[in-house]
Amino acid sequence: MVAASVSLCALSPIKLGEMRSNPSPTSRPVVLTTQVKSAFPLREVHLEGDGQRIPLSPAGSGYTADIPRNEHYLLTAVGNNGQRDSQKVTIDCIDTAGPRLLTIETCSGRVWATLQDDLAGGVSITATGEDGATYDPVDRDGDCLALSLPLGHYTLTARDQLGNLSSGELTVE
Repeated sequence: MVAASVSLCALSPIKLGEMRSNPSPTSRPVVLTTQVKSAFPLREVHLEGDGQRIPLSPAGSGYTADIPRNEHYLLTAVGNNGQRDSQKVTIDCIDTAGPRLLTIETCSGRVWATLQDDLAGGVSITATGEDGATYDPVDRDGDCLALSLPLGHYTLTARDQLGNLSSGELTVE
């Protein structure tokens, strides 16, 4: 008589299920949640992309992680039995662009900068002179911010509500 055994682990595949994320550009990082179906315990669930490995943590009936940047990732679930399932995941909804400077005008001794950002409101601007002095806006009218600057050369730095920066040079003559 020959005894044989069959491991149920080998017959039970792991299956990645539904994935959800919050694709709003106002939220960084993106929260990714996925379901994993397996009759046996999982060793790990993780994302890999651009040399970065992000573990997902158990949350409710699924797994979740905060994704810090736009990237193509490979989502992988690995069971204690060595079986695995992988899916490609692309995160491309994180706003990484700084505000755009549309116009600069001088009126009544003030420099008016018109900024545009993908998100409504929350844009600020600072002028830094060659001597290191900084100047904040003295007035605002919608997306137009006014700076009161003496003659000189400045670096303008604009920041949106997510912390994205853009900058440019300005000379007041």
